[in-house]
Amino acid sequence: MNDPLISIVLPTYNGENSGLDASIESCLNQTYRNFELIIVNDGSTDRTEEIVREWLDKDERIKLINHGVNKNLPTALNTGFAAAKGDYLTWTSDDNQYKPKALQRMLETLQENPDVDMVYCDYEKVVTMEQDFIGHGTRGIVDDPGELINFGGVVCGCFLYKKEVRELVGDYNTDYFMAEDYEYWLRVAANCKMQPLHEILYYYTYSDSCMSAARAHKVWELFNPMLRMQYAKTWKYYSRPKRSAKYLENAMI
Repeated sequence: MNDPLISIVLPTYNGENSGLDASIESCLNQTYRNFELIIVNDGSTDRTEEIVREWLDKDERIKLINHGVNKNLPTALNTGFAAAKGDYLTWTSDDNQYKPKALQRMLETLQENPDVDMVYCDYEKVVTMEQDFIGHGTRGIVDDPGELINFGGVVCGCFLYKKEVRELVGDYNTDYFMAEDYEYWLRVAANCKMQPLHEILYYYTYSDSCMSAARAHKVWELFNPMLRMQYAKTWKYYSRPKRSAKYLENAMI
């Protein structure tokens, strides 16, 4: 299959002022064209639904699913992926954007490495305050997925994985709101092969109004060292087991 379908899930809650338009546009501007964009409106009370419906009239690849009430991010993700028909899956946030070749390069990497189940990429960090741009920086990702155990959300926001990963790992855990992605990547790392792609393919927004800062604290609150050790014991893909074991020993404080 030369042009497999990619499903992009975009959950949004009150996305009117978060950059929703730019996020949608970055999906539609991809050089790889065979994708569906599933937008899950998670009970928004602003103009989010109206904004999405304007895009629906412009591109038939967009699908809208509405939650009557806000159910939080992990449930919105599960709703989106339950409707996904793609051979490859990903999701993005309403305040972040893909670079034009993001889907193309990630898909090429997976197709060129059939033993790899998931690829994740470098990104450009865009810092804003009160919606005004104040700076940016390039941030890389860690080469060894085993280091997820110590570095939290190493995967960040730009990734692509095979549908078989979801079939094996299951849904996002609704008990881990604000750390749902980290918990999911730990399960993926325990059962699948992950590989970094060191190309900057994503704009990741960090602002005073987004959840980024709060999420960083929540991850460590939910995942104490004992729980991280429990996950690590089941990992199949440890490229540097001795080094990782030392990291884990140091984490047990």
